[in-house]
Amino acid sequence: MLDIIFVIDASASICVHFWHKQLKFFSQLVRQFPLGQRSTRVGAMTYSVTASKVFDLDDHSNADDMEKALQKAKLGHGLSNSHMALERILKHDMFGTKAGGRADAQDYVVFLTDGHSTQHEKTKEAVEKMKKAGTRFVFVGIGYDISYELLETLTHRPGDIILLNSVKDNAWFPQKFLASNLCTVSKKKKKS
Repeated sequence: MLDIIFVIDASASICVHFWHKQLKFFSQLVRQFPLGQRSTRVGAMTYSVTASKVFDLDDHSNADDMEKALQKAKLGHGLSNSHMALERILKHDMFGTKAGGRADAQDYVVFLTDGHSTQHEKTKEAVEKMKKAGTRFVFVGIGYDISYELLETLTHRPGDIILLNSVKDNAWFPQKFLASNLCTVSKKKKKS
């Protein structure tokens, strides 16, 4: 079982083309999972100047409803405060049972970003804090100007970084993601 929260870049450094690419990527990927109480649950956040929750893990049980909810999110025109999205997940316990999280599910963050962060050190600290609590990450680099070096500072596993900068990437990403990350899920400690 998986609890996955997508953290989606809505900052000024993401152009309209890549905003729509992220939405398409989300739609394609969630359709690869069996969704439901005993399988996979999905939540979503966006970040720009601030972080906004789009929906919790238990708000939607099918991909169509998730896609409609995400379509209502707006592309921002400001800074890339990615740390705020992660801090909000922690502060509001978005992987907790009140938000639809399950104690026996592996927590995942699928972090969509161009790698440019207004406060990179704060983002790195939030990632480390979440990893210590058992959350696993996949970083998806979006755009033509992806800062791969900054993405590398957020993870110690090169396989946790996927670059999505061509139209063809969307076709193979779900399979690569499933094969390289989710098939190796290990037990994690219980949530409180």
